[in-house]
Amino acid sequence: MARNLRLFYLYRFLSEAYFFIPALWLFLQARGLSATEILLLNSVFCSVVVLFEVPTGAFADRVGRRPSMMLGSLAMAAACVTYWASHSFWGFAAAEALLGLGFTLSSGADSAYLYDGLKHASRVEEYQRREGTASAFKHVGYAVACAAGGLLATLDLALPYLVSAATCLLAVGVAWRLGEPVRPRPLTPLPAAADIAHGMRHAVSLCFRRERLRFAILFGALLFVLARSGLYLYQPKLKEVGFGVAGIGLTFGLMHLLAAWASHHVDALKRLLGEAALIWVLPAALVVGYVVLGFASAAWCATVLLLQSAAGGASSPLVKDLLQREIADSRVRATVLSVESLVRRLAFGLFTPALGLLIDQTGGLAPALFFAAGAGLLGTLLLLGSRLRLLTSLAALFRPRSAETDP
Repeated sequence: MARNLRLFYLYRFLSEAYFFIPALWLFLQARGLSATEILLLNSVFCSVVVLFEVPTGAFADRVGRRPSMMLGSLAMAAACVTYWASHSFWGFAAAEALLGLGFTLSSGADSAYLYDGLKHASRVEEYQRREGTASAFKHVGYAVACAAGGLLATLDLALPYLVSAATCLLAVGVAWRLGEPVRPRPLTPLPAAADIAHGMRHAVSLCFRRERLRFAILFGALLFVLARSGLYLYQPKLKEVGFGVAGIGLTFGLMHLLAAWASHHVDALKRLLGEAALIWVLPAALVVGYVVLGFASAAWCATVLLLQSAAGGASSPLVKDLLQREIADSRVRATVLSVESLVRRLAFGLFTPALGLLIDQTGGLAPALFFAAGAGLLGTLLLLGSRLRLLTSLAALFRPRSAETDP
């Protein structure tokens, strides 16, 4: 188990070490894309995720977590090479489609791999801590890639894509060396394709039926949209206040180091604040950050990005733990995690084009930043209302029935 954990952490470190992130906006603009087109590419990515997330999750449940992780990293490597070679919107759209397919193959499969491995070793109570550590490794990999990618982009804006492709291929090798944990038997004695279809229906049914699972999925989607919108808003904001591409890369590196710290210490944060309080502190921090960024016009606004990245870093292990606790059937664990990923990517894909239109139509970032803050506040209030209804319903189950009164 110790060897597999070390290799799993290394896989997480490499799997999303995207060197191109700090130069993404500048690279696409240099190749002729508008803000609307850049953000439409994210919609292409999210559309592919929506189409393939649940089927690939069911594939991982039926065929194996490790093969799914290997195929995912291989598809991401192909996506990076396609990005490097493209000069048109449709070429970049093809790259985003490959990236989305790769993401769906590894998303859910990796967390399910970790959970099942710990469960088989009778160490499932370690899951949140281990998931937090794995998320920290992912953020450290992201931080190193961003810092190095910003420097590489000063030589050639396209060079970080080739380095990212090589890193994804290294992740394939690491996943190949992982041991496949003992998986639950198939749902049915049907052939693989029919069993995968049955597993998809079963997982989606669970997500609709279990109220606490629904809440965790929607809460994860809210945090994901708020945290990931910064990927497209932070770069032009930093450029607006005087940062070059190398400075943007170093800032992104610091952001993800702080996110790694928050991921690794989410257990301690939960003990300090309590789970209920932490659930609402995270979206509040992201919403307030966008408001401040909307008004800020100086380099000190980079500190706000650091605080937002800490909230984003803590969100992943917290949401994963909320989800894993509600998945009683390990035979569809990766599929349910894929349903959650599908929902957040669908929300993100529908949300980001509005940001691009606001930037292009107004010629500034502030309206998009305020729009992100307003949408986050509305989503938090709606979820708070559903959470309070859920707690009231649970309390009613344990409320003693009043004695009948005499006529």
